[in-house]
Amino acid sequence: MVTNRATAPQTDSGYHGYASREPARPHENPPYLREESPATMPKQSLIYLDMDGVCCDFFAAATRINGYDPSTVFATWAQHHRGEFYLYKVLGIDSDTFWDHIAEGGETFWRELVEYPWFAHMYGELKKLGRVVFLSASTRHPSCPAGKLHWLQDRFGTAFNEFIFTSHKDLLAHTEAVLIDDYEPNINAFQARDGGTILFPRLWNGLHHVDTDPGTHVLMRCQQWLRSR
Repeated sequence: MVTNRATAPQTDSGYHGYASREPARPHENPPYLREESPATMPKQSLIYLDMDGVCCDFFAAATRINGYDPSTVFATWAQHHRGEFYLYKVLGIDSDTFWDHIAEGGETFWRELVEYPWFAHMYGELKKLGRVVFLSASTRHPSCPAGKLHWLQDRFGTAFNEFIFTSHKDLLAHTEAVLIDDYEPNINAFQARDGGTILFPRLWNGLHHVDTDPGTHVLMRCQQWLRSR
């Protein structure tokens, strides 16, 4: 449980893998983030890519909006709560309070989530391996899917449509698809329907011990999955 409320200026967590840069706007996109049309994308595989905790830093933002300092929280998480997925448990608050604060942040909370440093390179490399579709769950508040859509459009333009928002990710599983996700129940359910799976290494799942760059780890695992088919 974290007992100290944040008193320092809001900064990104200093814990390994959590420091993030400012999100790019469409005119700033490097070439590997410029979206191709589906007709020109590789068809040999379908890669479903989770967003929160994989591409963008939901956890630091959720910590801040609940009134805590990410650096302090992540240090406590790393020391006492490795493998615990639910941030509200690490904070020592109830689930309703946690999500109510996020809902108060509205669409802006989701739209302004900072992308992780590995996102651009990982996404560009995954596109060389198959068709990449963002697959992300939504909360029950309508601001969540609206904000996530804007997050994608800010990077890929308003015509971008390579995304699906649903918590039922396993319904999209098949033998030619692989799910990259940081939430183990999603991985297990997708795998149970014969889909390929790659657990994204995070402090809050069973790969919390992985010390390498998570984007690099996932690219290696995705290449292994393709070779095994």
